[in-house]
Amino acid sequence: MAVVRLIARREVHLRERTLWRMLYETCAHAEEVLGVNIEDLDLAARRCLLKAKGARIKGRRRGQTREDFVVETVYWDAGTARLLFRLLKGRSQGPVFVTHRRPGREGRQPARCVPGHRHGPPLLRPGPRPPR
Repeated sequence: MAVVRLIARREVHLRERTLWRMLYETCAHAEEVLGVNIEDLDLAARRCLLKAKGARIKGRRRGQTREDFVVETVYWDAGTARLLFRLLKGRSQGPVFVTHRRPGREGRQPARCVPGHRHGPPLLRPGPRPPR
């Protein structure tokens, strides 16, 4: 019930609602679902092929490479199908879950960021030190 209430909230963006619903209904890992392209989806059958977690490329002799991964089929329900239809409106190729934001400095936090820490000048500045 908590997941359904979270997905039903109006202030949550369509992209996140679709991703959460798809993760909930398919029981797939986030890394797997985020790597899905529109071409991989079978919307009529409500399924898609995705690379299993841990997919990697192995090197072979003479510099050749081959992809070494397992392909799994995941299925979703009507809730994900409705959200996917709205999310993919007008698109026929490319990644399913794209962002409309560009990465920039304002979205990044410093490496030493501590949760709850206020960045910027301190609220109270200490006065001059007393002489020793």
